Amino acid sequence: MGRARALGVLTGASIPAGLYLLYVFHYSVNVPFTDDWSIVSLSASALRGQLTLSDLWTPYGKSGTRLFVPKLLFVTFTYVDHLNIKFILFFSAVLLVVSYVLLLSLVRSYLAKGLSSLLAFSIGVVWFSLADEQNALWGFQLAWYLATFFFVVMVWCLLTTHRHRTIFFALGIVAAIAGSYSIIQGFALWPVGLICLLWTSPWGRRTYFEAAAWVSAAILTAGIYLPGYSPGTGVVCLPHVPSCGLLSNLLHPVQLLQYLVSLLANVIPPTAQSQLHLSQIAYDVLGSVLFVAALFVVVQSVRKRIFGESPLPLLLIMFGVLFDVMIALGRLGRGPGDALNQDRYTMPNLIVLVGIVLYSFSHLQALREVHGPRDLRAKLRVVGFVLVGGFLLIQCGLTTDSGIRIGRITHQTREFDARIVVNLDRIPVAVRGCDLSVAVWPPFSPNVLEYFAGPLRGEAARYELSVFQPSSKRHYRSEGPPPLAQCVVKRPTTS
Repeated sequence: MGRARALGVLTGASIPAGLYLLYVFHYSVNVPFTDDWSIVSLSASALRGQLTLSDLWTPYGKSGTRLFVPKLLFVTFTYVDHLNIKFILFFSAVLLVVSYVLLLSLVRSYLAKGLSSLLAFSIGVVWFSLADEQNALWGFQLAWYLATFFFVVMVWCLLTTHRHRTIFFALGIVAAIAGSYSIIQGFALWPVGLICLLWTSPWGRRTYFEAAAWVSAAILTAGIYLPGYSPGTGVVCLPHVPSCGLLSNLLHPVQLLQYLVSLLANVIPPTAQSQLHLSQIAYDVLGSVLFVAALFVVVQSVRKRIFGESPLPLLLIMFGVLFDVMIALGRLGRGPGDALNQDRYTMPNLIVLVGIVLYSFSHLQALREVHGPRDLRAKLRVVGFVLVGGFLLIQCGLTTDSGIRIGRITHQTREFDARIVVNLDRIPVAVRGCDLSVAVWPPFSPNVLEYFAGPLRGEAARYELSVFQPSSKRHYRSEGPPPLAQCVVKRPTTS
């Protein structure tokens, strides 16, 4: 790769990554939000010297997922920077950047030629899309970034040619284990990793040995994970749903597919979709088109396996779809509309979109291979590439505008929350419950507020955690509580 071209690739890759880091740094606030408060309890136990392995291993809340690796990191953040939420958010963003760098290395191997600045920029635009602004500004969602990071690390270890194959194969297993113990969706790494191992042909003795070792490691990992874990714990249902559960959701493939299609459409989240005034039908069409495109890439990748082509686009799509399936199995009882109301579900679908974009760009040469009016196949490829490029422009424009608007609102809201949390003693007891319902865990939950107002806030203040760090506390104490008249609170809204 020439120096000029390398500089172009570096510039194209750096722009979306740098802007994403700037976005997180600018709009993040050092105050816990909803599930973040559970980290305060964990940190306080660690600082008291009472933290146990059970605290790290116990499944989290109603979701039932084990967050062993994230909890280890949260404890580390406690000692490093007193659980500064901004530091956690920036750490998550850095994980995404490192994942992106490793992904570009894989893309270069996949193309078997020099990486172009346009492709690096296009992948970066999707990888760092602000459609995923909710995860970007929520510290507790570190687990999702870890799952993505370990996925890319695993694929890099298994697909990239290394001199010390056995060592990198072992590292791939370690990455899959770490991903599995970061969040339940991390178990999607095991089937994806098996595809990596079985992709090349013909199979030799080493292939059978590695596949057997891989499956054995997966079974052992699951065997350690399952005791004390209830598969139905994370299933969420609406009250009026007559039959809802993990088995019931599995037995409704049509509804499951509908939910998956809605998840795919979430690469343009509702906050951005409202600018297009899309109906539910139009949104379903968008998700269906992306689903068909992803299926096309998978089928074509399998067809070209005999030519030794890398399965990278297929792996990206498979990981994203398996991640989505696990989400759908737990949330199908809330109806397909639930998929469109949760921006944090966007991350795996952006990975699917990266797979589609990568496959499209890998066939860019079709633009130069149209030979006459009868070359229908090449022309169809050109049309497909143009459609993908046009969609990227629309998706990038809408989600960037939406992400900045939501980021600004989120920042204002978190600042509002921080002032309430730090100045709670200055707020009259008669209206304190209303204030807390705004600042801590909307929608209002008396049990949660009682738990917060007692031990959690007290422990955060005692150990100077997060918003109670001396510099943060001084800042928000000087600002005082926000104006709240007769318990009628008007928070910034997205409308």
